[in-house]
Amino acid sequence: ENRKNIYLICKEAINNAVKYSGAGNILLSMKMEKEMMMVKINDDGKGFVKNEIICGNGIANMEARAKDLETSLNIDSVPGKGTAITFQFQIHPIGVQA
Repeated sequence: ENRKNIYLICKEAINNAVKYSGAGNILLSMKMEKEMMMVKINDDGKGFVKNEIICGNGIANMEARAKDLETSLNIDSVPGKGTAITFQFQIHPIGVQA
């Protein structure tokens, strides 16, 4: 279930960037530190002001999936400078269940 949530958050963030941002570049990066994985999806598109856009289900779905991962979804967007979506989650060693 966690893998599915991670995949679908990334898929939605990339899909939103492709459809709405007008970006020339979209970067997906992952960084592991100890047992925490940080995921960041960046674009160099037009950005937005969160309170000024009409949200469909995309952002709400990403936030719900992040909650299922017991983390938060951070959306940092600046008009004219693009958007960065980040979240992190704990990685459990093989054979260890949460």
